[in-house]
Amino acid sequence: MSKDGNPWGDGGSDTFDGTSGAQVSSSTGWVRIAGNTYTTPDGSIDITKALGSDAVDIGVYSGWAVAGIWVCEIELGHEPLTPLNFRFWCNTGYDGSNATGMVTRPYELAGETYELKTVWSTNSFQDSWPTTGETQLTVTIVPYLAEHNLPGANPFQFSRSGDSVDHFVNGVSRGATMYIQWGKASVAEVQDWIIGDLVASEEFTNPPHERTLLLNTAPGARCAVLPHWHSPNSVLWDRVDGFDACWHALPKFRRNIHFGGAGLITGSVKEKAVQASTPNRALVRRVQLFSAQTNLLVAETWSAADGSYRFDHLDPDQRFTVVAHDHEHHYRAVIADRLQPQVIA
Repeated sequence: MSKDGNPWGDGGSDTFDGTSGAQVSSSTGWVRIAGNTYTTPDGSIDITKALGSDAVDIGVYSGWAVAGIWVCEIELGHEPLTPLNFRFWCNTGYDGSNATGMVTRPYELAGETYELKTVWSTNSFQDSWPTTGETQLTVTIVPYLAEHNLPGANPFQFSRSGDSVDHFVNGVSRGATMYIQWGKASVAEVQDWIIGDLVASEEFTNPPHERTLLLNTAPGARCAVLPHWHSPNSVLWDRVDGFDACWHALPKFRRNIHFGGAGLITGSVKEKAVQASTPNRALVRRVQLFSAQTNLLVAETWSAADGSYRFDHLDPDQRFTVVAHDHEHHYRAVIADRLQPQVIA
């Protein structure tokens, strides 16, 4: 990602001489929420408490979205009384020859026109790296709310002093995604990738986002009966729709950060008929979806009256196991493994 593999603080020809990372405002000043692990390949999820004037909880997801583009997403647990500010400050390594500008580009998503704003910094002019050999930094911030991305409405701005650049969005009321890229890539190439990511994730069509799963929870909220919901001894476990009732909000979200994608798995739960001339009887039963690689529970649902079930927004490159349970205890669980999600064009 840099000329010598060490982009921080060495004063050489790297993209950065230093950075404060991704920061969010609080009642006591700026708080770094991500940005000290750029050299690690994996993302991380953290929850930071008591930010803002009314102690709003925020969820943070950060890490490499793809080789070359680092992403930080923040999602507010509820809309704060005083909107927060989101920033990425850095001192570039261009040592006085810093050039910075913003590229605004329209794009369409679900028939609506939006606007993407990207700030670039390098030691000469935009996309000059083929001539100069220097890296180019691009920072793009996409607010979560669709109306903040309409033409002329995106609040993303930047300021520059010497070779220091501050990228910021003021008045964050729901959250934002920040894409940081540095290397030898043009602004258009970076924006192409980001727009593709926004389209693939169905951005703005079903907010809020699912990555942090805060579900608009008020700060400090607790639910005393939560352990009982998850207890195997709970009377809700064996009641149709009872256990699943705790998870009604999950299907509203677009994708899981570890298992999500554009695929789906469908099937049916039926009781086999004794006679060949008699049709199998559809059953309403609890159905669970597990990751075949990790054995983690990914999702669960109840089959419909016709016995059908469906799991959406799954990664088609992964494999899954479906387990159907008989809450009436007449049959043992039925398992279908190594299932591959299908992508419907």
